[in-house]
Amino acid sequence: MNSFHIRDFFDKFDPHTNLIFWISMVKESLKLIPKNQEKTILDFGCGDGKFLHLYKMMDDFKEGYGVELDDKLLEAANKIKTSDMNYLKYSQEFFNSKKESFDVVYSQEVMYTIKDLKAHAKEIFAILKPDSYYFATMGSHIQNPLWSLRREEIRKDYNEEKSHYFAYDYSLDEVASMFYEAGFEVGLKRLPLDYFMVYHPKLTREFSNSLYDLTKTAEEEKMLFLFWKPYKK
Repeated sequence: MNSFHIRDFFDKFDPHTNLIFWISMVKESLKLIPKNQEKTILDFGCGDGKFLHLYKMMDDFKEGYGVELDDKLLEAANKIKTSDMNYLKYSQEFFNSKKESFDVVYSQEVMYTIKDLKAHAKEIFAILKPDSYYFATMGSHIQNPLWSLRREEIRKDYNEEKSHYFAYDYSLDEVASMFYEAGFEVGLKRLPLDYFMVYHPKLTREFSNSLYDLTKTAEEEKMLFLFWKPYKK
C-alpha cells in the first residue's frame, strides 16, 4: 500500500465531505484486495471524480473509471482526470461493454438513491471478474435514527430537472438479500472512521440535529457492505 497522509489530499484538493468515509472504505478494502496488483476499478456515482485520486494516493491501479449522472459533476471530474482515469455518464451501453472487466467497484452513499436496487446488484455482478469485490458504504438506511430527517431534506430539494437523485427507503437486510440473490456473498460491518466529523453551521443541521448526533450516528450507523463475486464453478 502506498504511504498516505490525509494532508496529501488537502494539499492537492479542497477538503471534501466524503473524505473520511473514502479513506476508511479504501483502508478496509485493502485488507482483502491483494497488494501491488494491477487492477481496474470503478467508482460508481463518482461525483466530482476525487475518489480515484485519493485511491491513487493509497494504492495503485492500472485503470480507473468513474460513472455519474450529473453533467456538472462529470465536467468537474474530467477537468482533473489523469491518463489512467476515465469519467463517463452512466449508461447501460457502458455496462454491457464491460462484462467481467473490473477487479473492484466502490460506491460511497449511493445505494439509497437507486430505485431498482435488484437491477443494480445484477449489473455490478456482471461487470466484476470472478473473485472480485464491490465495497459500498451506506448510512442512509431505515435503521439509522437520523435517516428520516436527512431523507426529507433530500426529497424536499428533489427536482428531476435539477437533480437525478431521490431518497429511497432500504433496510440493511433488504440490501443484503437483493445482492445475495444476484449471486454475491454478502458481508457487513460498521465503517471505522479515521478522521474527524467537521462542523459546519448549515451543513451539519442538514444532516442531523447537532454535531454530536451526526458524529454518534456516523460512528454507529455508517455501514460498509462487502459483496464478493465467487469463483466460477
